[in-house]
Amino acid sequence: MMQRVLSLYILLAVAILTGCDGGSMPEELRAVDSMADSHPDSALICLDRLAGQKDSWDKASRMRYELLKAKAQNKAYIPFTSDSIATIFTDYYDSHGTPNDRLLAHYLLGCVYRDRGESPRAVDCFKDAIATADTTAEDCDYRTLGAAYAQMAYVYHRQLLLTYEIEARRHASDYAYLAKDTFTAIYGQELVAGAYILLNQNKKAEDILKKTMALFKKHGYEKAAARSSNIMMALYVDDKEKLTELKRLIDIYEQESGLFDEHHELPPNKRQFYYYKGKYYEGIGHLDSAEYYYRKRYYPDMPPVAKDPMYRGLLSVFKKRHQADSIAKYAQLFCEANDSSIAIKDRELTAQMAASYNYFNFEKEAHKNALKAYRFLVGLILSVCIIIILSAVGYMASKHYRKVQKLKQKEHQQELSTISAMLAESKRKSNELRQKYELSEKKIEKINTQHKSEKDKLTEQISILKNTVEVTQRRSELSDQLKQSQLFKETGIMKRIKIFLNHPQRHLSDSDLKLLAETTKEFYPDLMNDISQTIGTDTLGEYVCILVALKISSAGITHLLDITSSQVSNLKQEINTAMFHEKTARTLYTNLSQRYGISGF
Repeated sequence: MMQRVLSLYILLAVAILTGCDGGSMPEELRAVDSMADSHPDSALICLDRLAGQKDSWDKASRMRYELLKAKAQNKAYIPFTSDSIATIFTDYYDSHGTPNDRLLAHYLLGCVYRDRGESPRAVDCFKDAIATADTTAEDCDYRTLGAAYAQMAYVYHRQLLLTYEIEARRHASDYAYLAKDTFTAIYGQELVAGAYILLNQNKKAEDILKKTMALFKKHGYEKAAARSSNIMMALYVDDKEKLTELKRLIDIYEQESGLFDEHHELPPNKRQFYYYKGKYYEGIGHLDSAEYYYRKRYYPDMPPVAKDPMYRGLLSVFKKRHQADSIAKYAQLFCEANDSSIAIKDRELTAQMAASYNYFNFEKEAHKNALKAYRFLVGLILSVCIIIILSAVGYMASKHYRKVQKLKQKEHQQELSTISAMLAESKRKSNELRQKYELSEKKIEKINTQHKSEKDKLTEQISILKNTVEVTQRRSELSDQLKQSQLFKETGIMKRIKIFLNHPQRHLSDSDLKLLAETTKEFYPDLMNDISQTIGTDTLGEYVCILVALKISSAGITHLLDITSSQVSNLKQEINTAMFHEKTARTLYTNLSQRYGISGF
């Protein structure tokens, strides 16, 4: 008996000191977890819908919700502004979950500091993420591990810590291969070549780029291989002996990169190519063509660093033509774009960032050592307290046990002395009980009569309540339809359609139409099933039907789909006939709205 009491006290003390947490993850979160990587926008919509339920979940599910929300935000390129939530779920997963959970939590915390511009903290978080990964496990999340190295390399690049960047990029590529993400692995090697160019190790960069382009082609990434040639041009552009090879790379880039529009123009962030092409024509003595492509480098609101090569090229052309006025003009512009004070400030800023990083590492090590000492002291104090508590509990339990035994002996003697008196009293009480039984029978009969009357009243009230519930349910269904319609209007494709309606020159692309159909199916599956059975998918009729349901005018549909108004009118009549057996285009929107409950713009 004494041992059992002590065991119970020990278990109680351990439970108080350690705490507990449990519960299984809701099925909705499992579904979100599976879509967060491939469809982050949809994952965020689902998480917003679940926000009102999370307060009723256990702590493990709430932490999983916050982790998945941060993961989806990061995948959707939504910048983080606060580290409060990320710090909470990272602390939680440091004590709970799997190595993959801790890897993801620390990685996302690093992304938060990356977006906040706190580079040293970001790097340390990425290092913590890498340290938590269990690379010996079969289910190791190599994709996130590679991403941690890639983001760390990105931060190093911004700080011009190029040797650190190169090492991180190589690790990122290695783990991308293990994650079977071949494109990312090869692209990471291309970024390594860029770091070597900044280090003025052009031969090393050239060897890596040749290998990268060959790997892209080997695995079927022809456009990526062609785009890599743009980096190789930077290595050949000032070497007269490489002009033939430079021209070959220019031709490959123009023919296979897929970056040029229908007018053979490049977007602003890719127009450095025109500088390389101008350098080629200058190298073979075609100064007019060189001037043309140097000027083609221009785009509105160019930063000074982008103007530098353009002015440098034009200055070189006018020097060869001996045009004094133009030489003076572009010499001044080139100097302004290449102001030496900017370079000095950049060097100072880089030194400060490196010093800040080194100081933060030192500070962190000191903090870790202090924390270890503190934890040891706390552990020692807790151990002593537990021993004292258990000793006191044992003494009190032993004393309590002896007291209980004495009381039981006294009670046993009293019970023996009263048994005889109780036997004498039992006969008398049996008579009294019989009388009470008869009286109880009468009371029960009366109660049954009252119960039947109350039951009839309750039946009538229940009937009234059922009618009230039916009315409430109908109102709730209408409210749900309105909420669903509002969520539908806030999707990316709906916002894109609103923008396109105000821009006459922009039409919905094939990918836009596909996304429109997928999004509509998510919110209004009955509509999309009926369209599939009566009109068919991937047809003009399908897209016209959806846009009519959104209450977009015939003129707007003509603009968005880039078709004629007569086509729109004919398709509306065909749809109304197929779906509602009405041979007119006028009532199509009313029929769609009444059947599927869609509210338009």
